[in-house]
Amino acid sequence: MVGKRLAGATWQCAALCFGLLAGISAQPAAAAECPGHPVKLLNYMLAGRPIVSFTGGAKGVRHLHDAYIVPNHDCEALGQGIITLLNDPALAAKLGASARATVLANFDWRQICARIECIYDKLLAVPTETSARAQNQSAPFATRVR
Repeated sequence: MVGKRLAGATWQCAALCFGLLAGISAQPAAAAECPGHPVKLLNYMLAGRPIVSFTGGAKGVRHLHDAYIVPNHDCEALGQGIITLLNDPALAAKLGASARATVLANFDWRQICARIECIYDKLLAVPTETSARAQNQSAPFATRVR
């Protein structure tokens, strides 16, 4: 078992190094205040890499579904998450495959553009007679009779 013989912060650093060598991606930034998604996280997901991340840097992923998520600034938990994935290759593979599926389904530019086009279509749509009549009915009576 990796990490059992090391003490204190030394095992955390060793776990991070072993994890990186074994293909486990760590997202150690707790970017709770940052808008959007960390590009590094999306790249790891697309590559199908198992991810261990702080909560703040884990936007768009769920614990034990497509990432191993630990509380912000809990370096011991981050190291333990890496060790967990090193000791459980099946879990690591499952998380990596699920992360790839998540990014392709939700964060692919083709998907994002299609959603944006739907918003523009709704905003630019010419009101139909039915929707114009419904809007007019909700207006105050004095406005409707003019």
